[in-house]
Amino acid sequence: MAYDFVVGWRSKRPGSSAHVGAIDYRDMTALAALMRRSDSFFLARLTDIYKDQSFSSGEVRQALAQLLPLMCVSLSGAERALLDKLVAVLCFASHKDDGLHALAD
Repeated sequence: MAYDFVVGWRSKRPGSSAHVGAIDYRDMTALAALMRRSDSFFLARLTDIYKDQSFSSGEVRQALAQLLPLMCVSLSGAERALLDKLVAVLCFASHKDDGLHALAD
């Protein structure tokens, strides 16, 4: 695995953390392709696969605003699969109004 995505990790609310997805090294080519299509800080931070990343609820909303327009773009199968996965993870964090943590494996 490259990253496990957890919402609510280190939260002050007991029992509020949830593992909501993961990306692995096979997704890195699609990640690079998506980065060419969007100037997204979120995608850029995911390229540092050896370091945990934490995103505040505000950063989650900002990342969604940057990635959602790509839903209307013609993408390769791998790009579409990764985009769908990332948007789902971000939407879950946004719905919970909590931070998102990408834990390096």
